[in-house]
Formats: sequence, C-alpha cells, structure tokens
Amino acid sequence: MTRAQDREGPDPQRVRERVFERTVGKRPVVERVLCSLFAGGHVLLDDAPGVGKTFVLKVVAGALGLRAQRIQGTPDLLPADVTVDGDTQEPFTVLATENPLHSERAVRPPTSRLDRFLFRLSVGHPEQAAEELQTAEALPRRARRGPGS
Repeated sequence: MTRAQDREGPDPQRVRERVFERTVGKRPVVERVLCSLFAGGHVLLDDAPGVGKTFVLKVVAGALGLRAQRIQGTPDLLPADVTVDGDTQEPFTVLATENPLHSERAVRPPTSRLDRFLFRLSVGHPEQAAEELQTAEALPRRARRGPGS
C-alpha cells in the first residue's frame, strides 16, 4: 500500500475480491459483513454450528490485515475484557458468532445488547454446488498435509 492508501484505508473492492475467493456461496453474508465494517458497525452471525460463521469472519479479518481473536462471550463480559493492555484497539469492531438457543452451551445476549449490532445475519447452509466446490478444494489441501492433520 502507498502512504495515501494507508491514510484512506483498504480498498473495499480489493477486500471484497479477496474474501469472495475464499468464501464460496456466502456472497450475501459477506456483502453485509463488509458493509457493516466499512460503516464502523458490529456484526452478529447467528446460525447452526458448522455453517462457516467463524470461517467467514476470519477470512474477512485476514483480507483487511486485521487480527481475529476469539473471546468467549458470557453474560458478565465487560468492555474491559476486550482491551489489550488497557487500551481499546482501533479499529475496534465486534464480529460475533452465536449458535441457536437450542444448541449446547448457547447463551443469548440480552436484548438490550443486541441493538449494538448493525447486522444480525444468518449464514445458512451452502447450496450443493458450493459445498461440492469447497469439498473439492479442501481434499487436496488435506492430502498435502497428511493423515491426522
């Protein structure tokens, strides 16, 4: 990036392209996550386990050159629990995932906290073609790493 780009921030189109390369069949969710990020909002992905919630958020963070960090949300979580050395890191954006209430260990945030999210989205299960493509791409990577990795 040039110095001017450093001041202006990342190019949204390039970020979109990088994310779309890695997230097959998740375009509507990715569009809204990126829209929220560029608007300075927070996002809650609320869906069943295994649909790619965390993967989408990690890919987005990586495309922006940001660090993704997992924090287990509990009812007593305080703002001071998400700071580093007492300072809030900038940009500070919460990209949260949540499993449905009937899932094991699911703790719903109070309604009074849900209004802090610009979007509450469902990732949904991938369409069959997207799932087949993801599987085809994952198999060669696993073969290169070897069994059990």
